[in-house]
Parts: sequence; C-alpha cells; structure tokens
Amino acid sequence: MMNFCTLFDHNFMSRGLVLYSSLKEQCKDEFSLYVLATDDIAFEWLKNNSNEYERLFVYSLNDIKRVYPILQKLQNERTRAEFSWTLSSFSIRFFLKTFNLENITYLDAD
Repeated sequence: MMNFCTLFDHNFMSRGLVLYSSLKEQCKDEFSLYVLATDDIAFEWLKNNSNEYERLFVYSLNDIKRVYPILQKLQNERTRAEFSWTLSSFSIRFFLKTFNLENITYLDAD
C-alpha cells in the first residue's frame, strides 16, 4: 500500500482532484491519499462527495490544530502562503501518527 498526503484549499481543489485521478490511474487500487483541506469550502465539498473518491481521506484545518495547537499562533503570524508551507511538515506527521502509518509521501497538489 502506498500512502500519500497533500493539502489544499478550494482554490487548488481542482488540482488536488487531478492528483487523485493520476494516483488512481498509476497506482490502481493500492494507494491512499490523505488530504488536509485548509478551508471550509474544500473540506465540506470533499466530505459531501467522498463516495466518489474511495481512497481519499479528508481532514480539516481544525483537526490538525487540535493536535498541534501551535498552528493557531503560526497562522496568525504568517502569510497565507507561509502558513501553507508550514502545514506541509505538520500534515506529514499528523497523518503518520493518526493512522499509525509506516510511511507516507507528501505531494504538492499542483
């Protein structure tokens, strides 16, 4: 099983869904894509349409902030782009620990 993670907001959601389609084509059924939706629009859309994406697991920014409270402080101190870059490493750790995974590969949605 190959595990991948990514993060995006509604502005990059189309790219994230293309990423999912590409993984499905290349990996067949032997992958999971863990997504950190960084805004409510992306999170709600993905949750409401999750039946179309059987190997996609979506979590919200609030989910990761509960585990890593420092993120709220960092979000207030950084630009949106800087905060997104910060989330990359936190999301890897979050998914590894939450799902007790042996490995995961981070992929930019774009």
